[in-house]
Amino acid sequence: TPDDLDHLIIDNSGAAVEQSGILSDTELTGFGMSGSVVYAGFEDLTLTLGSAPDVLSLDGTGAATTHVNTGDGGDTIRLFDTIDGSGVGNAATAGSVLTVDGGDGGDSYIVTVANSVSEASFIRLHDTGTFGLDTLSYKGSSGNDVIQLDTVYIRDEDPEREFSQDRWLDYGNHGDGLLISHFGANSSAYQPVDPSNTNQLMNLTTSQLSGAHSFQVLNYTTIELVTIFAGAGDDKIISDDTAQSIDIYGNEGDDQFYVGSVLASTQVSVEGEVIDVVTEITHGTSYPMNFYGGDGDDYFEVNHNQADIALYGGNGDDTFFIKALLTLDDSQDLVELDNQTATVSGVSSPDELPGQQSPVDTREVDLDALVYVQNANVKIDGGAGFDSVAIVGTVLNDTFYIFTEIVAGKTVQRIYGAGVKLSELLNIERVQLITGAGDDRVYLLGVDLGPVADLVINTGAGSDTVYVGNSASENLSFDLKYPTRRRTDYAEIIGFQAGT
Repeated sequence: TPDDLDHLIIDNSGAAVEQSGILSDTELTGFGMSGSVVYAGFEDLTLTLGSAPDVLSLDGTGAATTHVNTGDGGDTIRLFDTIDGSGVGNAATAGSVLTVDGGDGGDSYIVTVANSVSEASFIRLHDTGTFGLDTLSYKGSSGNDVIQLDTVYIRDEDPEREFSQDRWLDYGNHGDGLLISHFGANSSAYQPVDPSNTNQLMNLTTSQLSGAHSFQVLNYTTIELVTIFAGAGDDKIISDDTAQSIDIYGNEGDDQFYVGSVLASTQVSVEGEVIDVVTEITHGTSYPMNFYGGDGDDYFEVNHNQADIALYGGNGDDTFFIKALLTLDDSQDLVELDNQTATVSGVSSPDELPGQQSPVDTREVDLDALVYVQNANVKIDGGAGFDSVAIVGTVLNDTFYIFTEIVAGKTVQRIYGAGVKLSELLNIERVQLITGAGDDRVYLLGVDLGPVADLVINTGAGSDTVYVGNSASENLSFDLKYPTRRRTDYAEIIGFQAGT
């Protein structure tokens, strides 16, 4: 051929009845054949099926590039999964590219993560159909999976140039949605925090997967409905961004869910105090998502959610960690410090004794230059077991509102403040609010967590004030800023006199 590659084309497009078959790395069976097609040594393989609903089980890829066109009809395509759904199929060949097109009709894609993969492989679900609801069920392995959700980011195609580096450049167009299963990557930067360790809760740390050389990338952009089932094992789910709404089920095991990753941070000096601020943070999700912990003692951490999310603990003793973060207002100028050394307690003179501070490259900014990382709504339902929620403020003068509202005849517990928006809390046995440093204000206007729950307010350093409403009925209004919109919500508060 002109490209000096060996091509194998298998054409079954003339079939007009329902058929099923299995494509492995060496053989094609089924689809009405009395025998099979055995092959080897091809760099490019194309399989085209008929117009009736087909069932294809792809158990491996032998060619470097494999194209599968299942034709029209509501087809079922199992990738690295067995026809009975037991999920013991082989993985794609290292370095291979697999493209699957289900055509018209509502197609069902079932993909099972392998226990291990060497190097990298790419699956592109490129469904060109114009009608029918296409669905993807993405199933974890029986081991401890590390599954990342992200989108292709090309900096030159982003008018805002939000991030400093491209991400997943070779796996689709800018904004395409990806599911990435990592094998052997160092995910130690993503670890649960101890809710009883205040210092650990207040720390700002960057988190990225490192050493990620073996992974499988799946581009799901053309699929309308995506569901992830992590399966057995103690799985780690890292959601950095999404291209559509996705439901995630942890299933068995002690699973961990991380929404949003701090990619970069810096230190600035504000009125003599050195403050850690975020300079780059992933969206977490750009579309609404639901996270279901399932069985086991699960851990949920939210650093940033660009769209509304709901966290469901399920069975077990689950922990939910919601952290407020600071960033810099792009419209403010940063002024470099001259001949001074910054310390955690302030700015010292250059002639202080050695060993009392560590020099850092710190910039001085005005207080107005600091703003909260704004998040969308978070709903938390702890489910069965002893479930706890930790909300952590910042070093600024934070204001938190704890109150209830009646919505459709139901009492809804809410906590807002410092860019955090807990729109509903259900089945939670302990809520801990740590305001951090600064002169904070907490408006405790209504608590309804059930008969066995408690609320702990840790005001930390600073001159803090807790207002407990018990004197009058007034309407208290406060402004809520959202990542993609801005609106003012008015909450009717019982027992609080505004302005006192």
